Amino acid sequence: MEALYHTIRTHLSGVHGLPSLRLQNHLYGCYLLLEDIVQKNVTLTGTIVQRQHGTFDLNKQFAEIGLRYGFAMDTQLLLTPCPPDYQAAWVHVFTTLSSLEEVDMLEEKVNEIIQELIPEDEGFFVNTAETGTLPPQWVDRALSLLLVTTGVSAGVSASVSAAVSTGELKKEDPVKPVSAASLLEKHKDNPKRMFASTRRKKLVISTPKRILSTTRRSTKTTV
Repeated sequence: MEALYHTIRTHLSGVHGLPSLRLQNHLYGCYLLLEDIVQKNVTLTGTIVQRQHGTFDLNKQFAEIGLRYGFAMDTQLLLTPCPPDYQAAWVHVFTTLSSLEEVDMLEEKVNEIIQELIPEDEGFFVNTAETGTLPPQWVDRALSLLLVTTGVSAGVSASVSAAVSTGELKKEDPVKPVSAASLLEKHKDNPKRMFASTRRKKLVISTPKRILSTTRRSTKTTV
């Protein structure tokens, strides 16, 4: 797992703004997918993940993990370009880890790296982990990054912030990235679908090092 720790540290170092949000969303998705694999909520054959509603390939669709399992669904958060060393390290972890104890160890170390390298005012990952949903004030911060690129009006930002608490979009729904328009544009009339309520519920924070150690296992949702 040292290779994973090294590559996460490398790619989080000095990254800010939208690239930071994109990588944090992908990391969060990787956490949830790893737990699904270890808990047998999905079936992993080689690099093919078989879920209730379809399959995806860790090698070919690795960049989509944040869109499928992360806390935000906008296609601007597709992890492109995808660092080859980062992908290789995660695929190795997905295909070799087999116990919850190993997952806890990995998560604790990655949490330390995240808290060390990500400034508090860009802490999307940490603030989502506390409740399983990106809080409204952090939705505003995310939108401030996404709207700069899309050029969507500020009125959409306000409506998203007001509606996001319901978190309708389910992680189990298959997501197909759109090359031209973002999901923010696509869901202008129902923007709350852009930010998902994840399955990390009722998080108990004991120490900063173990901020994500209590996971969905207490309120498991079968995929």
